[in-house]
Amino acid sequence: MKGCGVARRYLIAVMIGLVGGFQALTEARAQGAASRDAAEGAHLADQAQPNRIRVAYDPPKDPKHQMLYERLQEHRVLETLQEMLGPIVLPVDLTIRTKGCDGLSVSWYDTPNSMPTITMCYELLENIIRTTTEQEVRPGVTQHDAIVGQFLFWTLHETGHAVFDIFQVPLLGREEDAADQFAGYLMLHFGKEQARRWVEGAAYSAQEFMKDFGPLDNYASVHGLPQQRFYNLLCLAYGADPVLFADVTREMMNKMTEQGFLPKRRAENCQYEFQTFDHAFKTEIGPHIDILMAKAVMDMTWFPPPGAKTPRN
Repeated sequence: MKGCGVARRYLIAVMIGLVGGFQALTEARAQGAASRDAAEGAHLADQAQPNRIRVAYDPPKDPKHQMLYERLQEHRVLETLQEMLGPIVLPVDLTIRTKGCDGLSVSWYDTPNSMPTITMCYELLENIIRTTTEQEVRPGVTQHDAIVGQFLFWTLHETGHAVFDIFQVPLLGREEDAADQFAGYLMLHFGKEQARRWVEGAAYSAQEFMKDFGPLDNYASVHGLPQQRFYNLLCLAYGADPVLFADVTREMMNKMTEQGFLPKRRAENCQYEFQTFDHAFKTEIGPHIDILMAKAVMDMTWFPPPGAKTPRN
C-alpha cells in the first residue's frame, strides 16, 4: 500500500509537470504569435499610404453591357471614385473592379489571391439606370442625382467591408448594417447640398425593393430588410444635420411608399445614432485617413450632371 501511495504521488507530480509544461508552451506560442502579429502590423504600417485605390474595367460577358462598359470608361467613373477614396491611408492596394456577373445584380468585397477587391457588377449598374426613370425624383433631386446616389451607396458599402477587413475594425453588430452606415456617413461629408442630393437619391433605390420583398427566405439574409435600410439611411442623414434634412421627417419619399417618411419617434433618436457612429468612425478609422487630403477631396464637386460646367473645386 505504501508503494501505491508513492506511485500515486509520483504520477501526480508528473501530471503537474506536464500541465505546467503545456501551459508554458501555450504561453510561449501565444507570445510568439503576438510578436509575429506586432511585427506584421508594424510592417503594414510602414507600407500604409494614401492613393492606394486601383481600378479596372473588365470587358463585359454580355454584349448588351458593352455600351455601359464604354460609358463608364468615357466618364472615368472608377477613376473619380479613385480620387474620392484616395485619402484613405491603406497598407495594401484596394482594387475596385466592374465586371459581368452572369445575370446577377450584385456587388461584393473579397480577397482573391490575397488581393482586396471590390466587384461592381454591370448588371447592378444597369439595374440602377433602368429603374431610375423619373427626371425629378423629388424636389431638388434629379434622375442623375438618384443614379449617382445609388451607385455611390453600393460602392461605398463595399468599401466599408474592405476597410473593416483591412484594418480589422471590431464590430459589435452586423457587418452589413455597419457597411450601410459607413456608406451613408461618407456621403454626408461631401458638401451639404451634394450630400443631400446623393442621400435622398440613394434612398430612391428602396422603391423597387419595398414594393414586394418576396419569399420568406429573404428575411434570413445577412442584410437588413430594405425598409429598415431605407429608414436607417434617412435617420443617419437627419441625425447629422436636422436642418438640411428636415424634409425627410415630413413628406420624404412619397413616390416610394405611401408611408415613407421618417416617424417622429425615430427622428428623435437620430442625432444620438449619428453621434455613436461618428465616434466609432473617428476612433477606429479616423487614424487611417489623411485629413488634409480628405478635406480637399470633400470640398470638391463630384459627378456633375452631363453638360454641366460646374467647377471641381
